[in-house]
Amino acid sequence: MNIYIEDLVSNAIIEQMSHGGNDFISLHQAEEYGRDVIADLRKKNFDAHLILSRGHLQSFLVNYKNYFHKYEVDGTIYFYKASDITLNDLIKKLRGYLPLPILQSMMCDDVVGELLDRQNPSVGLDTFVASSSSDELESNLYIECHNLLSQILNDNDNLIFGAMNHGIMKISYDIATEKGCYITGVVPEIYKDDFSELDCDREITVDRISERTDYMVESSDVVLILPGGIGTINEFFSALEKKGNKEYSGEIILYNCEGMYEKLIEFLDRLHLMGFTRNKPSDLCKIANNTETIGEIFHETRIKKYHELSKNKGKRLINE
Repeated sequence: MNIYIEDLVSNAIIEQMSHGGNDFISLHQAEEYGRDVIADLRKKNFDAHLILSRGHLQSFLVNYKNYFHKYEVDGTIYFYKASDITLNDLIKKLRGYLPLPILQSMMCDDVVGELLDRQNPSVGLDTFVASSSSDELESNLYIECHNLLSQILNDNDNLIFGAMNHGIMKISYDIATEKGCYITGVVPEIYKDDFSELDCDREITVDRISERTDYMVESSDVVLILPGGIGTINEFFSALEKKGNKEYSGEIILYNCEGMYEKLIEFLDRLHLMGFTRNKPSDLCKIANNTETIGEIFHETRIKKYHELSKNKGKRLINE
């Protein structure tokens, strides 16, 4: 009775997600889960073995490339679920073929308990969503942004936004509310009455627009630029300048939805080629033409944050 890497990764992630946990796992954590499964099977007198090798790992990544992606941080290998794959998709694809004794051990309370104990709590991202507050855009832009935000926002995330209940800002707010995210609204003093239309967990009022932009960028793990006008583009350039001057270390993502930022991207490239900027646009931000790319960036940012938290937790335990 053999158990392979795809069995471990998929079933560990299924169990974690079923218990409100992460949709990613490190190779080391998957192997520990596998050892616990084997120990449980052997207690029941089954002859069970883990089959783990570089070749099997490569085959797993090729055969299940539509389901999982690999990401490496500081030499630690992680696997994460593709953004467009649901928990039910994983169950249907990767549980139906398993022998019943293996499945029972993988779902055993003791084994799953150990798996969850080894995990830090699921990681939330502080996400500044910069976008339009206009109700007069083409309908496809609202649909694309709705689909994207539904994919990438998790219930333990903190949405940071400009606190207007209109346009794409309203879509961000509505999805965050529906998912149970923490919501931080930031407005300049002249727009403080906008809070009356919203139910933010935290309401922040500043004196000027520039202060609002500074706060939203500097408080975030990710700056996500969705379709927007002058205000959104100003927020994008402010984030780029901060990152170029090492005042911001998070991710900046420009969603080139329907190609609307194509000319802006060309302009940024030209500035660099003409010597006006030290950094290429790709050095400072990630340009995404589709929701799948943004989903991958969000997953990898979560994993990096999780990895740092895990390292810091380990350091505290050693010091104690």
